[in-house]
Amino acid sequence: MGASAVSTDDSGASVTTADIYPEADLLRLQNAVRVLLSGVGEDISREGLRDTPKRVAKAWVDVSSGYRQDLHSVLGGAVFHEPIVSDGSGSMVIVRDIEFASTSEADLLPFYGRCHVAYVPSNGVVLGLSKLARVAKLFARRLQSQQRLTSQILVGLQQELAPKGAAIVMEARHLAHGPEADFFMSSASSGCFQDNASSCMQEFLCMLQLHGIPVPSTALPRVPRDSSSLYSPVLSPCSSAGVHANGTNTDDHAKHKSNVRFMSSMGSRRIFARNGASGTVASVHQFQLEDTATTMEADDDAMQSTAQDMEAAVHVILQEIGEDPERPELQGTPQRYVQLLLASTCGAKSKPQPDFHHQLLHASPGASLQASSSSDINMAVPRSSDARVSEVQEWHVLFSSQCEHHMLPFHGAAHIAVLHSSESQQLSDKQVKSLVLRFSHRLQIQERLTNQLADAVQVVSGAAGCIVTCEAAHMCMVARGVEKHASSTITLASRGVAATDADLRGKLLVQLSQRRTPS
Repeated sequence: MGASAVSTDDSGASVTTADIYPEADLLRLQNAVRVLLSGVGEDISREGLRDTPKRVAKAWVDVSSGYRQDLHSVLGGAVFHEPIVSDGSGSMVIVRDIEFASTSEADLLPFYGRCHVAYVPSNGVVLGLSKLARVAKLFARRLQSQQRLTSQILVGLQQELAPKGAAIVMEARHLAHGPEADFFMSSASSGCFQDNASSCMQEFLCMLQLHGIPVPSTALPRVPRDSSSLYSPVLSPCSSAGVHANGTNTDDHAKHKSNVRFMSSMGSRRIFARNGASGTVASVHQFQLEDTATTMEADDDAMQSTAQDMEAAVHVILQEIGEDPERPELQGTPQRYVQLLLASTCGAKSKPQPDFHHQLLHASPGASLQASSSSDINMAVPRSSDARVSEVQEWHVLFSSQCEHHMLPFHGAAHIAVLHSSESQQLSDKQVKSLVLRFSHRLQIQERLTNQLADAVQVVSGAAGCIVTCEAAHMCMVARGVEKHASSTITLASRGVAATDADLRGKLLVQLSQRRTPS
């Protein structure tokens, strides 16, 4: 038998994936996932990937469950008539911080965040508060754009409650924008909220600001009384004083000394995209990697065939979850997803050459990164019983990788400290970044990634020891129903003297923590 994840319905009865999804459809999903795994060059028989097709198929069933539900059945009997509300002044109802996760229709990557809902009841008709969250999650569990998700939540409330007015503010982070992605805001309003200067709108925005929630800087779009036609709400980056476009707070950033390196990692791979006019396949070079760009050894025909097979597999996935792959918003989605998947797994194709360590140690710094001298990269050296430790280098490198269990991204930062002896080789920013790129851009698990980085740093530098901690958010924790947006996973690996001297290791961890979280 195939996948049979267990959940419960509103009555508390057990519901399995097989109850929702026919076994034959699950098998088609699993076969499509196998094509994708083979396309990125993986051995689908290896231990870590044996059950991945089943897990990914179940994940797709989870994130698309909104197609198999309708709003009226989700609300059930939770619409109430309260005379005191009808007789009153039409007080506002606000539910904020509704956490949600959805899947972008543009690239099939997750986006997630919080939704804030306000409405003014009409004729005393109110909705059970938990149902507002259910409405948001119903529409989120479909392929979406942030704009349309915002509008559908609002239109759904209008249709079921007919309130005097409603407003939605949504803030979301899109994984397609990388590990440094800002939160983007979308918003929409109707009825008594349509005028940005109205008392309803001002009260709503003030209540959000009271709890530290950013509010749109532009007017909220209006929804006509006839809500059958959807619209495109405002979508803009969240912004506040002292924040750069890349999300770095200028006040905090200034507190970092020059010897702490913050770097963002991106991938490199020769990939393909269809030419929409002719249907031909053209090579596309994206995500330039400064010193470890990979060269595909297969000929173009083989690569084209592989890309086409992968795109066909994505087309099958879209069909099986209940989507219409031909609708305009999904045109190009299979190609974009395949491009991103190939780029995020290019490290698996990058085989170390015999002189790999020599090349890393003698790589010339890129124009955008300066070689670091010992005087401006050293942390304070903790006291150690090992006299070999003379200085410590430190890096904080942002990364994004793909979980091999669910084929969903996980992203975060690798915090690396190298304990040098007088004989060891100092590493440049470029070399460390290359190592992080090489091992993060493949199907991974965080525990393996952390240990691979520690081994590589230790071997390449020849240092007395090193310590690596990786802190990451996993989209399988966000997109599959768990929805623990604030949770993170931390893994640790140490080598050499850092592994044998517990006191030294503890001091290094304290310093790493202090430097990445400035006071």
